[in-house]
Amino acid sequence: MGVHLGLMNSIRRQTVMLLAVLCCLILNQNAFAEALNPTIQVVHVGKYQELAIPTDNRFQSLEDQHLIFKSDLSNSYWLKPTLTNGREFMPGDLFTITPSSLDIIEMYIPEISAKAPIHTSRRFDINTQAKFSRRSHVFEIPDNYQAGQSILFYVSARSSSSFTMEYWEHDQFLVQDIKYNSIYSAVYASLFVLILINFIFYLAIGDKSYLSYVFYLSSFLLFILMTTGKIYEFSFSKYIAASYNASTALFSLTCFSFVLFVLGFLKLKEFTPKFYRLSQALLVLLLGIFILALVMKPVPYFSFTILNIITLVCMPIYLIAGIYIWSKNHRPAKYFVLAFLPLFIFIALRILAILDILPNWKFAISGFQIAVVLQALILSLGLADRILSIRQQRDDAEDHSKNVSNLIKIDKDFSNFLSAVGADIRANPTGNHEFIIINKFFERLETLFNVNNGAIIYQIDSELNILSNTSVNQTGFESYVHDHILEISRICHTTSVDELTIYKHPFFSRFSKMLILPVHMRGHEWSCMILNIELTRQFSSLQLDTLQKYSTELIRTLVNAEKLKDISIRAETDHLTQVLNRGAILDVLQKEMTNALTSSLPLSIAFLDIDHFKLINDTYGHEAGDTCLAYLALQARRFLPEGAYVGRMGGDEFLFIYPNYLPDQAKDSLDATVSSIDVLIIEDQECSFTLSIGIAQYRPNEMDIKSLLRQADETLYLAKENGRNQITIAA
Repeated sequence: MGVHLGLMNSIRRQTVMLLAVLCCLILNQNAFAEALNPTIQVVHVGKYQELAIPTDNRFQSLEDQHLIFKSDLSNSYWLKPTLTNGREFMPGDLFTITPSSLDIIEMYIPEISAKAPIHTSRRFDINTQAKFSRRSHVFEIPDNYQAGQSILFYVSARSSSSFTMEYWEHDQFLVQDIKYNSIYSAVYASLFVLILINFIFYLAIGDKSYLSYVFYLSSFLLFILMTTGKIYEFSFSKYIAASYNASTALFSLTCFSFVLFVLGFLKLKEFTPKFYRLSQALLVLLLGIFILALVMKPVPYFSFTILNIITLVCMPIYLIAGIYIWSKNHRPAKYFVLAFLPLFIFIALRILAILDILPNWKFAISGFQIAVVLQALILSLGLADRILSIRQQRDDAEDHSKNVSNLIKIDKDFSNFLSAVGADIRANPTGNHEFIIINKFFERLETLFNVNNGAIIYQIDSELNILSNTSVNQTGFESYVHDHILEISRICHTTSVDELTIYKHPFFSRFSKMLILPVHMRGHEWSCMILNIELTRQFSSLQLDTLQKYSTELIRTLVNAEKLKDISIRAETDHLTQVLNRGAILDVLQKEMTNALTSSLPLSIAFLDIDHFKLINDTYGHEAGDTCLAYLALQARRFLPEGAYVGRMGGDEFLFIYPNYLPDQAKDSLDATVSSIDVLIIEDQECSFTLSIGIAQYRPNEMDIKSLLRQADETLYLAKENGRNQITIAA
């Protein structure tokens, strides 16, 4: 991507430089036309088979007061200029005749050279040491010229055309010509720099679009150098522009390279198949003219006319194609239309002037040069933009592929992750399963998505649960959810991920937002995962899908854990008394004995039963006995110290477990339970009962669970033998 940004910066620098040049062109455009105010007399004597200077009585004079006088050419003309107001031509002054594409122009002064030309200027003359530029044919009046001597010009062209003759003072024209040369040389040099830049980037990047553009721009630069005559100031022009054949070949090659470039740049085959087929036919025709110019000498002049007509017809066609493709949101088409619209206008004016349909306006020549530079700049920017877009699409595709691969890998690892969470839960059967699940999931999210600040919201039995991975987050999310319950509920009832911007909240940054990921599960009114992320943070659609999957699995795991917890509680709980049943309390005892063995901390247990419980059942009925048991269990739970356990062993017998308690400390706790037992009213009858309790202490390395239970049971019976309604500690 850095290479492409370098390209854009290079082209921007060239744009600034060339726009400065264009400003100079515009400011100096009128200066090119500055000249003395001559009156040109033109004499038409028809077509000559041989060169002959006519006598004075064969001239017909025509005066015109305008600065520039234009006349049609038909193969050959004799011209005789004169100045108005009795002014005379001066030695050293200049005549200029444009365009430079006229075949032959000869200057005669019969009094000096008789029938021999003083100076001859040919279209294909190559002069690397030219005194003046080749934008026009320049003739200098010799120093031995005397006032009153006739000056004649013989002009020859291959077809009808129009020309312009101007009379200049020497120094005045030289200043203007130097300006012209310096400005346009800078323009051509800048175009050459653009060609080099694009070629270098073709070598660096290898994209064929750069190569086709370099091919087109190079041939086009050579062509405009030829049309302005600049190319004949270089010796290499004898190989590519020294004849009509070479000019025709170069013109056809320019058109060929342009069509080839447009095919790829606008993607005609994809967007406009009809224009694509037309372009293919044009390529064949242009290639045929190019080959004809190479093998047939001289090439028929109609071939050049065909090239002009092709250019004139195809310009609006390609503009229409560009506008149509632009409407299809193909970005390069925008650059194409903006680049070629002004160029096509000035090319049309030039061709219509060549075909003698319009005058050869001077502003069209300067405008053509400016349009050439503009199209080169805009197309270079468009090409760079196109390459950047392609690279961006490729990078996006690579990122998408990487994301897909990563998500596939995540998906494969997901079952292992769930298994690991399940293993952690099973390893901590009495632990806080919700905390384990939340922490494991958010540790995973932090690894995968760098997100660790979030919460889960779900409902079970109309109870709204809000769970986060830290106590600070828990408080913050509870506050936020309660403040925005309606917005979150609305989002959760949809299927779309949404965001809520945080403007002000005591727990969260104002430069952050809440990402709400709805989760739809049967039996839940609404559920979601809510993540606090940076305001500028964005997730791809694939990442959001994965986050929603994690949200769904997290809530499903929490709900399942809740259900398993309920099942486990029901399985371990005595239905009547709601304390641990025999199996559960014995499992707890075994675990606490192991802890006491390893920690060397005390462990005490106690057996408790109701005195004369059978008499209560016989007197008041079994329902009354059940009421007494439930009441006893309720009071036992009320006064049970934190970390202690109580369970029903069967009948009216209960087992208490006191980790880290000595027997005397356990007795104090049990005294509180015994003291809380009050008289019950059962079916309008008073029912009271007393308790007998036996306490034993675990002695590590001396006792197992059976011997410990046996000692507590024996101590209980000792209390009964001693009169019941008492607490006895084993010796």
